[in-house]
Amino acid sequence: MNRKLIVFISFFIILNHSFRSGFAQDDLIRDSAIINNIRANNINALNSYVDRYGPDFRFLDGEQTILSYAIIKNNVTVVLYILNKGADINLIHSNTSPLMLCAIHDRSNIASSLIKFGAKVDLYNKHRNTALLYASRYGNINTVKVLTQQRANPFFKNFIGYNSLDYARENHKDDVVEYLKTYMVRYAKGAFPSTYDGPHVDWIGLKRLKAYYIINDSTSGKIYKKSKIFRIKDSLVITGIYPLDTLDHIIYKPENKRNNNDTFNNVEKIFAIGDVHGSYDSLLKVLINNEIIDHDQNWTFGNGHVVFIGDLFDRGDKVTEVLWLAYRLWNQAPKYHGKVHLLLGNHELLILNKDYRYVNEKYTYLTRGKNIEYADLFSTNTLLGDFVRSFSAAIKIDNILFVHAGLTYFIVNKSISITELNRSVYQILNRKDNDLISERTISIFTDAFSDKGIFWYRGYLAESPIVSKASQDELNSVLNYYAVKTMVVGHTEVNRIDALYNGGLIPVNVPFDRVGIPKQALLIVNGKYFRCNSDGSKELIM
Repeated sequence: MNRKLIVFISFFIILNHSFRSGFAQDDLIRDSAIINNIRANNINALNSYVDRYGPDFRFLDGEQTILSYAIIKNNVTVVLYILNKGADINLIHSNTSPLMLCAIHDRSNIASSLIKFGAKVDLYNKHRNTALLYASRYGNINTVKVLTQQRANPFFKNFIGYNSLDYARENHKDDVVEYLKTYMVRYAKGAFPSTYDGPHVDWIGLKRLKAYYIINDSTSGKIYKKSKIFRIKDSLVITGIYPLDTLDHIIYKPENKRNNNDTFNNVEKIFAIGDVHGSYDSLLKVLINNEIIDHDQNWTFGNGHVVFIGDLFDRGDKVTEVLWLAYRLWNQAPKYHGKVHLLLGNHELLILNKDYRYVNEKYTYLTRGKNIEYADLFSTNTLLGDFVRSFSAAIKIDNILFVHAGLTYFIVNKSISITELNRSVYQILNRKDNDLISERTISIFTDAFSDKGIFWYRGYLAESPIVSKASQDELNSVLNYYAVKTMVVGHTEVNRIDALYNGGLIPVNVPFDRVGIPKQALLIVNGKYFRCNSDGSKELIM
């Protein structure tokens, strides 16, 4: 095909695209010229457009940048030119970064150049896909090798729980599979310098406990445990077992944590927190700046109630730290006539059921290295396991209902009360081998864990082939059944906290683990609802 024909075809494509998009004629001419200059390596001509519009200018109805188009066309000259002009090397545009485009199109030479210019190897998009995930999925072994030479993380999981090896296997990319299996072994030996997890506490009867850390020493390539035995009367403080953990951990003697009170009245102020997902540092910032705790992590919210809406587990690499902070506040708040409520989310149940598809790779290394089942760190004989199993399924504070994914008319139609729901979930999670569980209890738990249940339902905010979007009447039937005016939910992500369904629903899962989205929580004071930002600022929403 001769060059004139190529130019004509490209111009015709742009003309058709521009007509549909309502492009002005001058935009059409400009975009056609940019494409032709990229193809022809005409740097001087490109320079006039870059000087005028900037190195990250988007053309073709915003679908392409000069850098992305040059990568797709494998034009190294233009790539180097636009990088030297200051193009954003980590810009995620159309859900792909420049390095991800290299991975998809197997531009290994360009990938090497991008990395030298500062491309982030483990950068991920909104679906938590990285360049290595893409390269593995498409079997682009050359780009896989370039990425792994820069220690790209092969254990990183995307939003459906796949890592790079999973994709290579599923798509029968055998050479990538064999390469990744060897690489993952080498990577795991030194992936997290001086990384640790803990403390974890196993009870030895009622008066003794063993506290231990799991430690990865990358310099020696060893993973080991460091532990210490303690005696406990009513409470004790443990610290210094592992020097890098400088926090004081207060341990309280175990007791029956099941709180039969599911309804709380005359509460002056409530602070509701969405899905934390192991994002300990973000959680601290929200709590400190909104005066829930001080800088020493002590309760300062007086007689207020704090509600964690579920999903403390998974994704982030500081799940254990989040659990210890919640445990600390849960024990501190009653001393000031306050209270901390912890709700179960689907991710708590996934872990307890040994489903690790969303577990952060840090925990995969540490537990695999010591042949520990991650779920066993939260068994019934552990402090944190006993704590998690005490979480509620749903609670009611004054005229507000709090539940992870949402109580639905499917649950209402089965006449399940909040008390029965909590009791059933507690019995299942704390059952012993000889415990008899009623069919009703099993049925309630099964329904709760279904797509229409309180842990997974998304129908208030999204529609799927399985569950249609809920109507106002359906929500009203739930609110009326439980005698509340508003339901606060997490689970499904939102970009900011707002009142929906005429004030009947407030979703609070503004992602704590997502880069670029301001962290938020919900404050309710005397019937007024405020969006609270991580910097401490507040905005009235209802």
